[in-house]
Amino acid sequence: PFSTRTPINNDEDFIGRERELGKIVELVTGAQAQSLALYGERRIGKTSLLKAFARRQAALLGDEAPSYHIVVCSAKTIAKPGELILQLIERVSASLQTPAASTTSTEALLQLVHTIAMHRQRLVILVDDFDTIAMNPEFDIAVFDFLRSIVSDSPVSMILTSRRRLLTVVADELKGSPFFNVFSERRLDGLDRAEVTSLIARGSQAGVDLT
Repeated sequence: PFSTRTPINNDEDFIGRERELGKIVELVTGAQAQSLALYGERRIGKTSLLKAFARRQAALLGDEAPSYHIVVCSAKTIAKPGELILQLIERVSASLQTPAASTTSTEALLQLVHTIAMHRQRLVILVDDFDTIAMNPEFDIAVFDFLRSIVSDSPVSMILTSRRRLLTVVADELKGSPFFNVFSERRLDGLDRAEVTSLIARGSQAGVDLT
């Protein structure tokens, strides 16, 4: 009746986090697209939350869902800035149903973002384990300034996860980048009482003796 150690991939196994999902919806659907940095301890449910938002996008965004392109990236597999750009190009191109250019050119990514904007649509980029990138010396301030230009000048939201607040893990020379100032922050803690009750009831309904 319970899932542990791995992210939750099925809706029937995902319990709670309605407030956090609501906050994401509020930020990405506002008059101006906004971004969010979620942080919390290891295995608190950050990856599961991003997966739930991507999986439930149609229900969460309602009639507006077709106007949004939601792409998911995992920073754990990214070692260099070019790999991040290439992954974003591939994910955004797939959402637009266009062939992906095999390039690490930032101009190619900007062109995709421009195409989305021209159609009065929005792009939501979900990046899990972003602290992996923030702590990587291969990513200099120019990379973060480029990312900041995307979310500031285009209808783009970024939802990031990390174990700690981003400014506590980046090198001192990066803290001056305005990229880190564009995010609302939210700490992901344990489930609230109602969510815990629902989780426990799940075990009881499955016939597990919890006494």
